[in-house]
Amino acid sequence: MDMIEPVAKIVGDKYACKLMELAEYLKEHDLWSLAAGPYPVSHGEKHIIRVMERVGLLLETIGDRFPTSPECPRLAAVYELAAATLIHDVAMGAVSLLTRDGDAKQRECHASIERLEAYLEDHDVGAHIIDKHRYHVTLIAWAHAADEEYSAEEKQEWLHQTFSGKSDSLHLSLCMRLLRFADLLDVGPARLNPLPESISLRSDQRVHRDKHLLVRVVVGTSRVEVNQAKPRPGVSPHATQQVVATIRSLCSTLRKQLDELPELTGWIVLDNLDIENWVVSPFY
Repeated sequence: MDMIEPVAKIVGDKYACKLMELAEYLKEHDLWSLAAGPYPVSHGEKHIIRVMERVGLLLETIGDRFPTSPECPRLAAVYELAAATLIHDVAMGAVSLLTRDGDAKQRECHASIERLEAYLEDHDVGAHIIDKHRYHVTLIAWAHAADEEYSAEEKQEWLHQTFSGKSDSLHLSLCMRLLRFADLLDVGPARLNPLPESISLRSDQRVHRDKHLLVRVVVGTSRVEVNQAKPRPGVSPHATQQVVATIRSLCSTLRKQLDELPELTGWIVLDNLDIENWVVSPFY
């Protein structure tokens, strides 16, 4: 399956087969489609493919500097990161999304660790993750983003305090940071879902949508570029003060996360946006 191709050579045949088994199970049971939408920004299969591509690129850069131990050698650690990439959005929970008629639709937010573990068990996903790696895979997937309880920074600190010095867990912090960084690199119009006209977005949802309409993150060799996206036919983004602030925050966050990944020596973030000359309206 093309889904795991970016990491297949790194993990070797044994782990590649297990990753393919997991990916096929998630696809066959529509567990990615549940995260795809209809929501303004998709967390579905195509998003997972792009994040896996970025994970593979980052791993190629790190190479032999990836932390390993006899208890968890490099192939096993990369397997855990790749498996976490496959499931990192499948257990997102429901948030109300109202139509113009007042009917409640559902949007997704990231799961707490308890809800993620329950989801994997209820949907039999855990049976397709190698048993001795299941806990680490779950932790990496949970820790990549904020949920209703903890920020990603708080999760990173908890991982460090809990697993620092444990030889079988030296890779956990790096895996979480790599998945978080790769996930954030998937910004652009490709993330957007076509929504029915009956869907009425809240202001914060429009901000999130318009960020993806206005900018596109491109990953090259040792560089990340934040570029202005090409206009989409029939869709008019709004460069409101809120959207511009969100885009500025994106650029800042990318640089901060890169600073937290010294393993990516020489990587840079290029802000190619001319925000100062955008026509900014105060509100939607």
